[in-house]
Amino acid sequence: MVSITSITGAQSETLTGTDSTGDREEDAAGGSEAAQGSNSSPTLPMTTGEPELETTGSTTGLPEDSSGDGAIPGGCPADALCDDFEEGFDPRWRIQADSVPAPALDAQVANGPGQSARFEGTSNQSFLVADVPAQAFYVRVYLNLNREADTAHGWYIVGADNETSGAGNQIRFGQSTNYSNGEYNIDLNVYGSPEYSQFSNGTSNGANIYSQEPGVVFENNVWYCVETFFNGPGDEFQVWIDGQELTGLHVTADTMFPGWPPTYTVIKIGAGAGGDVGTAWFDDVAIATSRIGC
Repeated sequence: MVSITSITGAQSETLTGTDSTGDREEDAAGGSEAAQGSNSSPTLPMTTGEPELETTGSTTGLPEDSSGDGAIPGGCPADALCDDFEEGFDPRWRIQADSVPAPALDAQVANGPGQSARFEGTSNQSFLVADVPAQAFYVRVYLNLNREADTAHGWYIVGADNETSGAGNQIRFGQSTNYSNGEYNIDLNVYGSPEYSQFSNGTSNGANIYSQEPGVVFENNVWYCVETFFNGPGDEFQVWIDGQELTGLHVTADTMFPGWPPTYTVIKIGAGAGGDVGTAWFDDVAIATSRIGC
């Protein structure tokens, strides 16, 4: 379980959990933006004792044994895409064309027994892509990151109007350096023209809201249940960590600007980065029009 003293726009602390991290903007693959601090980060050592992993998958398509059984914690609604990766990738996934390296199945790291989907968060992007079920939808994932927060911007769950990296309009959930206080925060990056971000301490340059309070970051090597709500018609985004809402990252028309969401066509899970943010593992993924929970 996550232990959080307060997850609000005014107060928030580092998340701690049961057993997970990116900065502010940006990347050669996804564009560039004015940011406080460096746009690159030093390479950090891998976590001590981490097993060596074999990569499966292809840059041109999914493995042939794609048949995720959808037996995930919390159940799976009939109209949802649910994947626990136990039998490969669900055939409804596509691999983003420029994924380097491609997403891989990993039998050594998983949320419980079995296997997960692994993504390498270098300065490239590596994503699985699926069609959205509606313009308002929920994404539930179990997420584990192997690097502590540093100065590189990383993004892990993306709602977009196209599936090409760095093109069109993308709403990217991840972590980056907060331009308001210079600290690392979980954030939502509205990537387009213009580009804005809101951070877990409530800071938002979309509505000129600034705060020096600390924000929330993921710890490394911890499985977190992350739920996101992409509400296009409502100009809204919400996130819950292990069932607790991160209220500082409740994005609305008032905290960003009216009409900030694009017309969603795809949802992506994986790792994009403006530097090396390490490895991201996803497990027990569900994409649905109703909230599934943890």
